[in-house]
Amino acid sequence: MSDMLVDIASLDSAATAAETSVETQPTETEITVETPVETTETQTTETETTEGKDTETHNADGTEKTPEQQAEYKKAASDKAASDKALESTPANVRAALKVMRDSDPKNAAVVKELHGSFERWNAAKAIFPKGVAEMQEAKAFIDSVGGPEGYQKMQDMINTVTATDELLYAADPKIWDNVIEDLKANNHPEALGQLAPSFLAKLKAHDINAYYDAFQPHFFEGLKEVNIGRFVQSFNEALNTKNDKGEVTPDLKTITGLVNAISTWFKNQEEEAKKHSSTPEDTPERKKFLAEKTAFEKTKAEDVKKQQTVYENGVAEECEHKNNNILGKSLGVFLKMPFFKDFPYETKVDLGNGIKERLYAALKADKGYQIQMSALWKQPRTDANKAKIVQYHEAKLQAIANDIVTKTVQNRYPGYAKGGSAAGKAAAATEKKAVAVKAATQSVASGKPIYVASRPSDIVRDPIKVGGRDYSASDLVTLQIMGRGFVKTPDGKGYKFVTWRR
Repeated sequence: MSDMLVDIASLDSAATAAETSVETQPTETEITVETPVETTETQTTETETTEGKDTETHNADGTEKTPEQQAEYKKAASDKAASDKALESTPANVRAALKVMRDSDPKNAAVVKELHGSFERWNAAKAIFPKGVAEMQEAKAFIDSVGGPEGYQKMQDMINTVTATDELLYAADPKIWDNVIEDLKANNHPEALGQLAPSFLAKLKAHDINAYYDAFQPHFFEGLKEVNIGRFVQSFNEALNTKNDKGEVTPDLKTITGLVNAISTWFKNQEEEAKKHSSTPEDTPERKKFLAEKTAFEKTKAEDVKKQQTVYENGVAEECEHKNNNILGKSLGVFLKMPFFKDFPYETKVDLGNGIKERLYAALKADKGYQIQMSALWKQPRTDANKAKIVQYHEAKLQAIANDIVTKTVQNRYPGYAKGGSAAGKAAAATEKKAVAVKAATQSVASGKPIYVASRPSDIVRDPIKVGGRDYSASDLVTLQIMGRGFVKTPDGKGYKFVTWRR
C-alpha cells in the first residue's frame, strides 16, 4: 500500500546528511577518576615573602598591584569560592574534572560555572522526566497542544462551569435555568430555550407523568383564566337559571346556544393551533412537501459537512505521513549506507520501509497517552491552527521514537547486519527479495489483481492448475492469455503469481 511506504526515493539525500556509520553499543568498563589530593593553603603574613606568588596586593614579580588589579583578584577569588561551594553537590568524578579545568586558567571559571549549572539543571530535569529528552518533548508537545497555561486555564474554567451546572441539575436548583439562558444569550441563541421546551415536556410526560401534570396544571389554569373561561362559565350558569315573569326557571336557550357555538369555535381553533405545534402533526400535502424539502436540505448539508471533514482529515493525514517518510527515512538512511545493505534491490527496501511503518503504527496504537491526546485534538474545531497542533504533536512523538522503531525493525529482519559485509548483505537481500516476491504473488492471487510485467513470461503456465481454491482448465488459461493475463510459478516453486503484460 502506498500509504505504508517510507519514501525510499528520498533516502539517498537523507543518508548523505546522516552519519556514515551506525554507533554500536560500547563495552561497559569501569571508569575511575583519580581525585587530586587537596592541600590546605596556609595564610601568609605580611612579614612572609611574597616574591614569586600572586597575592591580593602584589604581583608574582613583586610589584604592587593597582587598585583595578586588586579588584580583579578579589573577584576571581570570590568566583572560585562560589564555584567550590556549587561543586560540593556534584559527583566526585565530574567535580574533579571541572576543578582541573577551572584551576588550569582563572579565565575558565565562568565556563566551569556554566557547565556546572547545565549539569545541575539536567539532573533536576531528569528527576522529573526519567526517560530524558523523549519524555520532555512529549510533555512540551502536550502543553502546546492545549494552548499552554492560558489554554489550560480556559479548559479548567470550562470544566468548573460544567461542574457547577451539574451540581445545580442534581440538586434540582431552579437557578440552572438562569445559567442556561445567560449562556444562550452570550452565544446569540436565545430562541433555543423555546425550541427545547416542547421536547422537554414530552420527555417529562413519558418519564414521570405525575410530575408532568403537577408542572403543567398551574400553567394550564393560568391559560384558562387568560381566555376568560371563568366569565364563560358564569354566563352559562346565568343562562341556565334564567326565570320568567312567574319566577319559574326557564333556561335562556338562545344565550346557551350562542355560548355553546362560541366554545365550540374556540375549541376548534385550539385544536388547529395544537396541530401546528404538535410533534406528530397530520401529514397534509403541504407538510409532506415541507418535510421532503427539509430532508433534502439536511442531506445536502450533511454531505457538505462530511466532505469538509474528509478534506480536513486527509490534509492532516498527508502532513503526518510526510513527517513519517522524512523522519523515518533519515533514520533508515544511516543503515542503508552500511556495506551490508549496499546491493539491496529497490523492492526489498520498499518492503523494509513497509515493515518500519507497520511497527510505527502498532507502537502508536498501543501508546495510550498518544491515543488520548490525539483523540482530544481531533475533537477540536477543524481550523488550520488545530491542524497544526495535531501535526506538531505527532511530529514530536515521532522524533522521540523514530530511531528505536527503525533500529528494532532492522535488527529483527537482519540480526547480523552490523558484522556482515556486502557479501552477507547480498545473500540476505536475495533471500528477502524472494520472500517479497512470494508475498506479492500470494496477494495477487488472493485479490485477483495481477502484477504487471513488461512482456509475456516464457514460463507461463499452460497445464490445468488449481489456484486460490479454483480450478483452471487449459481452456481457461488460454482465455486468460488472450486477455493478457496468466500464472507463473513463484521463486520458491511452491505457489503461483497472477501476472499481466497489458496496461
